Amino acid sequence: MEAPFLAQRVHLDGHVELRFLGELDLSTYEEAAQVAFQALDESAGHLVIDVSELNFCDSSGVRALVRIRDKATSSGRELVLRRPHRNLQRVLQALALEEYFSIDNGEGVDA
Repeated sequence: MEAPFLAQRVHLDGHVELRFLGELDLSTYEEAAQVAFQALDESAGHLVIDVSELNFCDSSGVRALVRIRDKATSSGRELVLRRPHRNLQRVLQALALEEYFSIDNGEGVDA
């Protein structure tokens, strides 16, 4: 059986990059937030989260992303969501949060 959520961490050039895979929902949002908070505590640079392999993200998952972004911002750093699927982009648009996140669609960052 495949795990519903997995977070992988990579350190690159003074910043931390995470990859979120699987399902980010009510049962996994706290784990996602804690992994990201730990990454922010261990690094002085910005935080990139590659969300290209998230196959599901509900409002609880979005809540985790908002919490992560708020913690990054409060410490003077940036959260970048890398390559969000169209479904996640639609959720962010529906919640009027598309401008809240810096998005990297593989063509640079849209702040």
